[in-house]
Formats: sequence, structure tokens, C-alpha cells
Amino acid sequence: MPKVEKIVPEWHGLKATLDTRPQPNNSGFHTYPYILVMMLQPKTYRAKKGGFFLLAILLPSFFAGWVCYRYASGDGSLIPLLALVPTVAVMGWMFFTTRYRIEGSVFYYHCGWLEGQIDIRSIRKVDVGRTLWVGTKPALGSRGMVIHFGKYEEVYIAPEHNEELVRDLLAVNPHIEVYGMAVSRINSVR
Repeated sequence: MPKVEKIVPEWHGLKATLDTRPQPNNSGFHTYPYILVMMLQPKTYRAKKGGFFLLAILLPSFFAGWVCYRYASGDGSLIPLLALVPTVAVMGWMFFTTRYRIEGSVFYYHCGWLEGQIDIRSIRKVDVGRTLWVGTKPALGSRGMVIHFGKYEEVYIAPEHNEELVRDLLAVNPHIEVYGMAVSRINSVR
């Protein structure tokens, strides 16, 4: 049988070709050309940085500067810096390293020392616009999304644009149930 190729639409300036012969797929998931392009070029999502988290970094930094000023003028001690410097360092580490990535059919999250991966085909449900107060939270902001996967696992993330990430997750696994988005926005995503 001759190989038939079809040009995949351009995505972020990347072109690819797809073999259009039928491929065995017993998992019930269909393979879009979009998935092929995502495998060739992973997509990264920036984290939403909430005002409370910025305040949690700036306030101790300001206090550390004040402690240094008092020490330099001869009125204070540097002992409070023993608690402030590690706190600011850890918060800054989380602030600058939080990101999310889809590579093939795997979703990766990274926030400071929290990092992990989720097979997108195991995602059952996504609650958009919800905040998880207890559990795994590789996020810096509120009103993100809770991803339910496996049997009972869940993780809270907060990308800058929830709809964009939902669209890309649905491109890999169209069986994901999406809650919390307006019906018109879900239809435009699918």
C-alpha cells in the first residue's frame, strides 16, 4: 500500500506531515495531527502569579532590608535574618520556577521542589476556576483548575490562561469532563 501523506496545519510556526493510513488504536482515543505537532514541540504554560504570593515575597524582603538598615546604624541584630533569608529564597525559587508543560501525552508540572507528571489519558475530570485549599498545589495563584486523574488523585494548578490548557488537554483526551467553564467556551475549546 502506498504511503499517503497530508500536510498538518501550521501550529506556532511548525509544519509536520502525518501518515493518513489507519493506525490501530484500541484505547478509544483518537490521534489528531495536533497531537503529532505537540509531540514534536512541547508546549509550556506560564503560571498565574497571585497578588497574595507577591505580597508574601515582598513583605519579608522589605523587613529584611529594614533589619539590615538597623544593624548598619548600630541599633539592631542580624538574628532575624536567619529566618527571613531562607523564607525569601524558597518563595523566590517557587515564584521563578513554576511552570506547566505538555509533551506528547504527558502533562508535567513544576513549582520549586514540587514536580510531577500526569498521563493525560488518565485524566477523568477538570474543575476550572476552582481553588483547592488542601492537597498537592504546584500553583501560585487562585482560580486555577483541579485536575482529577487516576482513581482518586487530584492536583491543583493555576496557569495564566485556563482555557488554553483545557483545549490542549482535550486535544489529547477528548473524554475529559470539564466543569466550571461556560458552555459556549467549552464548545469553542472542543
